[in-house]
Amino acid sequence: MVAIENEYGGNMEINHVCDHNYTYFLRDLFWSILGNDVVLYTTDSADSPPAIQCGHVNGTFTTVDFDTDNLDYQTIVNHFKLQQSFNPDNGGPGVDSEYYDGWIVNWGSSYYSIFHQIQRVINDFTGMYSLNASWSVYMFHGGTNFGFQNAWNVITSYDYAAPISENGDVTPLYVAIRNMIQNFTDWDTPPQAIPQNNTKVNYGTVALQRVGTNLISTLTQILESCTTSTYPMTFEQINHGYGFVLYTTTLQKSGKTLSIPGIRDYGYVFLNNVYQ
Repeated sequence: MVAIENEYGGNMEINHVCDHNYTYFLRDLFWSILGNDVVLYTTDSADSPPAIQCGHVNGTFTTVDFDTDNLDYQTIVNHFKLQQSFNPDNGGPGVDSEYYDGWIVNWGSSYYSIFHQIQRVINDFTGMYSLNASWSVYMFHGGTNFGFQNAWNVITSYDYAAPISENGDVTPLYVAIRNMIQNFTDWDTPPQAIPQNNTKVNYGTVALQRVGTNLISTLTQILESCTTSTYPMTFEQINHGYGFVLYTTTLQKSGKTLSIPGIRDYGYVFLNNVYQ
């Protein structure tokens, strides 16, 4: 199975844009490269029929995603009925391609204050299993946002209240899921013994060494490459996937207004090494 985009329909709700020429192009591109021996699918929020409608691509399989936010059995049934209504003959298997067992943590918020609800997860899994549905746990193993990979308001931990934590530990949620599966009499591969958590090591104090005296001098020391251009170049033009680009120039005369209409995220302006 190969996904076409991810929650593309949500783009319509946020930016009021729904470009089926784009998603159909992706469908045909994947087919041309992978052949027909794959199942192409889309996924959008089960709470938003318009998003599913926008994200749906003819000739592919429509799935949905939903989380453990106070669901009941009938809500799960309705979610899968909605999903299947976008597939031929209102059929196909029920698939939750992203079941959120937790959530991101924003800077300043309480850790797992809302989503770490073990019994809710077990109830949802039991309900989906009784419907012979399929689901992917997001996340099953917590992770870390290294470098620039986290969003602007998300902490570096991507633990997500996952059954296996960011540092690889087995959590109470893991044990609950394991025990649930063990009670399924028709489960072909019963779970094995619960693994032991890894031994932790205290690395002590780590000494840091300052590089540079201010932002500009620091960035100048760690620049990977430098390109000279008459006009500022985009990330795509300099083959830079993500992160920061330092643009520098020497102004021959001063002015009152700086206009940079092409910025799509954030820009920080310094004049003589002083942030403006």
